[in-house]
Amino acid sequence: MDELKNKIREVTARMLEIDSEELGDDDLFEDHDMDSFIAMQLTAILENEYDLTIPNSVIQEMTSVTRTAEIVTELLEQ
Repeated sequence: MDELKNKIREVTARMLEIDSEELGDDDLFEDHDMDSFIAMQLTAILENEYDLTIPNSVIQEMTSVTRTAEIVTELLEQ
């Protein structure tokens, strides 16, 4: 899961225009000014990268690097 977390951190930090080292695994994305537009971009990138569909109902649960990695892992295991 570390590789997945690193990918999520890298992509999210780039979209938030911050250094990836500033984004901790459990930092809330909203504390770094993530809005719904950026969340949708992150969702699209992850869907393309991992060839999966992230249901709209769980996008709001993607609140941190760790939680997003857990969601992606769960979806990949289905």
